[in-house]
Amino acid sequence: MRSLQRRVQDFLDEPLPDEIALNHNPDSLTELVLSTYASGQHFDAGLIKMAQLCLGEIDNAMGEIATEAGRTYLINCRKLLVEVLQEVM
Repeated sequence: MRSLQRRVQDFLDEPLPDEIALNHNPDSLTELVLSTYASGQHFDAGLIKMAQLCLGEIDNAMGEIATEAGRTYLINCRKLLVEVLQEVM
């Protein structure tokens, strides 16, 4: 099985579903948290707090997503964030 770090990097490398790509911000907190983890950098308390905030943002966004591809993307993103938090805490 691929490591969590590799799975996060693979997720970041995947093309975005059209609905997600329309509003995608490459400088978002979620991107920062996941790319920091994927690169093997140290997680401090601030990054942990950011990851927790990202979970709430994803939960809010789920109600606004209309496509199955968009929902699947957000679900996978949320799952990875939860796994990252479990590993770094």
